[in-house]
Parts: sequence; C-alpha cells; structure tokens
Amino acid sequence: MLQIQRTSESFNVAVAEIAISADQCEVSFSGSPHGGIAALWFHFRIFNDGKDVLPSRMVLKLKHIMTMLGAGRGEFYPVIRYGEGEWKRLTDRIPSVREDGHRAVCWLADTPESGEYAEVAFCYPYGVKEFDTMLKDTGGYWTRDEIGVSAAGRSFFRISNCYGSESERRKGCYLFARQHAAETSGAWVLDGILRRLAERNVTFPVWCVPFADIDGVIDGNYGKDSFPQDINRSWGPHAPMRHENMVMIQDLNLWKLRVIPEDSAIFDFHSPGAAEKGVYSFLQKAVPADSRFYRWVQETGKALQPYSHDDFIKYGNYKKFAAWGGFYNLSEFAFNTLHISFASFETSYYEAGRQVLEIKDYRNIGAIFAERLISYLQ
Repeated sequence: MLQIQRTSESFNVAVAEIAISADQCEVSFSGSPHGGIAALWFHFRIFNDGKDVLPSRMVLKLKHIMTMLGAGRGEFYPVIRYGEGEWKRLTDRIPSVREDGHRAVCWLADTPESGEYAEVAFCYPYGVKEFDTMLKDTGGYWTRDEIGVSAAGRSFFRISNCYGSESERRKGCYLFARQHAAETSGAWVLDGILRRLAERNVTFPVWCVPFADIDGVIDGNYGKDSFPQDINRSWGPHAPMRHENMVMIQDLNLWKLRVIPEDSAIFDFHSPGAAEKGVYSFLQKAVPADSRFYRWVQETGKALQPYSHDDFIKYGNYKKFAAWGGFYNLSEFAFNTLHISFASFETSYYEAGRQVLEIKDYRNIGAIFAERLISYLQ
C-alpha cells in the first residue's frame, strides 16, 4: 500500500487520494491555502509500506490548479526525490480537463520501492536545514543573532558578516527572503548570494533575514496574501501589522545607524506566480531613471542574461484593496520611511533563459547578483 505522510517541516498537502490499478498507481492531491487566499505550495511524502506488490509507475495528479496563484494550465515542473537522494524535476507533464471544465495536471514518476518513500514538492524545498548547511559551508563568515521571536514564539534570527559602527559608517546592504514562506526559488538565489559574498570575503556590512516568515516556512504555508496579514503587506505606514515586522523594523533602524543611507540599499528575493518564467525586478516608480541605483539595477538585468526578462525592471502597481488595504509593503517602507534604495527580485520556480532551473542555476543567479552587489557597494 501507498501512504501519504505530511508531518515534517514545510509539508503541505490536501485532499490526497490513492488509487491502484493493474498498470499504475495514481496519487491525486492539492496544495492547501492554510487559511490564506491563494494556494500554491505542496510538499509531502508517499511511503510504500511493502504490504502489496505495486505497479512500477505512478501518476501524480495535482488537482484544482485554477485556484493556484498564476498556475495557468499547469506549465511548471515540480520536484521529486526518493529517500534522501537528489531532487529531480518532473517534466513528463500531462494536462487534464474534467467535463465541467476544471483543470488538473499530471506527471509520471516511478513508484517508490518497498519500504521506501518518494518526496514531492512544488519546487526545491529550502528550510533551516539547508540554511545551516550554507552557514557550515561558508566557514564561520556569517554570524547568526536572534533579534526577536515570531508570532508563534519561534526564534527569529538575522545573520551578518559584521555589525558596522555608528562612528564609522560605510556603504552596506540588508537582504530579505521568505516574506512569503513558500517562495523557495528566491531562497536558493539568496543562498547563492551569501555563498559568493563569503567566498569574496566582502567587508562592507551585510545584514540578512533569510526567513521573514519562519512560522510559515516550518508550517508549510504558501504565505502570499495570507491571513490575518501577509508579512509583505504589514510594514506600516503608521504601525507594523505583524510582530515579525516590528522585529525587522527595529533591526533595520539599528542597521541604518551603521551605514551611509544614501549609498546603501535593501534587497528582497521572491518567487512569482506558479507558471511565470525568468528573472525580473520591481522598483518604485519614483526612482529616477538617471539615478545611479536605477542604472545599476538595469545593468544587473543585463548581467543576469539569459536568465533575465528583456523588460527586467517592472513596477508593483497591482495592489488589491481587499488583500492589501492601505498598508506598506517592504518596498514602500524602504522608500517612504527609511529613504533608502530598494529593489526586489523575482526568480521563476522552474524556468529561465529557456532552461529548466536546478539548484545550481539558482545559486549561479545568486552569485551573479552578489558580484553586482560588490560592484555597487565596494
């Protein structure tokens, strides 16, 4: 028999069903919104308990893709691994449409061997374990400090390469990821950035919150447009709308005292809709096109080719009243409250530059960005 397992970090699966026929196993499932508006993330295990002889092939059927953010017709490639093996993309995609018009998408895979499991996720998972591996691999370059607690009382931490000094201010940057918990492609890009900055042994102050929604990461939430308030919809202007934002604002204010604000910058790493391709950036419309920062972002897009969009710089003019209210996102907080340059970067969950993205590609995108960062702040 096959069994669904859903109890580890970042796991998320709903309405899972298993059907066995003479020639194949079928596992149908959906991601759960976990109380939010949008669903997208799924991550779970399929365990073969060995009690029956099963067909060697397995169909994974993702239901309800029309309610996933930006899923289109399901043109994306999740990942699978067997046991603790390497993650691989599922590329044998088969669209499915019911008589009533509802859409699903299927992928073909091997049934796990007796006593083994297959682990399936929307994109390469990135959690505390993967982050700790990066810290170990970079040989103590990064210092981890607890700066508060999450809404659920978990340790909320920031890393830095140095603290800087209020008496000797320098150019610096503050990096964020996982304001939306399931945006793991942005996390892998950040992983590549942090590795390259450590390799280059940069000395300008770099502070970084890698898990802005640590509760959501561990609980398997998607996190975008979540309730009671999306973290990236909670930055003021009058008061933070979540405790995590209060923690990050306090830390940003301390960082700002130790850098030269007009020569420093804040960057945030995201993932777009499910079926979007490529890498692109968001800027505030008020950033002058002839400013050094605008030109730097523009040149960063060129450096990221072929991964990047031709129209690399975009503007976030898509606020929805019901989901956003009148609250700032991080871009608006940085621009209007801190008066510091800001850009966010979106990296596809699955494809850029006409190639299917693997972990090494995300890290390479991060390494390119890190080199651009060095050029801006050295």
